Amino acid sequence: MSTFNVVDFYLKPAQIENLHPLNFAACDLITFFVRKDLCNTMAPAQRLSGMQKQVLSLYRAFLRSARCKEPHQRHTIQQVVSREFRKNATSVDKKDFNYIEYLLRRGQKQLDQLKSSSAVGLSVVEVR
Repeated sequence: MSTFNVVDFYLKPAQIENLHPLNFAACDLITFFVRKDLCNTMAPAQRLSGMQKQVLSLYRAFLRSARCKEPHQRHTIQQVVSREFRKNATSVDKKDFNYIEYLLRRGQKQLDQLKSSSAVGLSVVEVR
C-alpha cells in the first residue's frame, strides 16, 4: 500500500493563478479549497471616464519620472506626489470639471519641469 502526501490550501481565487507547479513536486495530491468569504463579491468596477484616465496617467508619469532621479530623491518625490494626489482626491469635488482640468494642466507643467535634467527634486509649499 502506498502513501500519499496530501496538501490542502485555503486560497483566494486570484492566488491560485500565481502558484508555481514546481513548489508541489513532492506532493502526490494537492487540494485547493476556494474560500467563499475571501472571494470578491462586489460588482465589477465601473469604467473610468476620460478625465479619470488622464489623472491616473499623470500620476503614473510622475512615478515613472521619479525613477529617473537620484535614489535619495526618488522616495521624497514619490511621497510628495502620492500625498498631493490623495489630498486632491478627497478635497476636490468630483463634478468640478474646470478645477480638475486646471489641476491636470498644472500637474502636466510640474511634470515637464521634473522631467528636465536640471530638476533634482520636488517640494510643496502650503500657504494657509
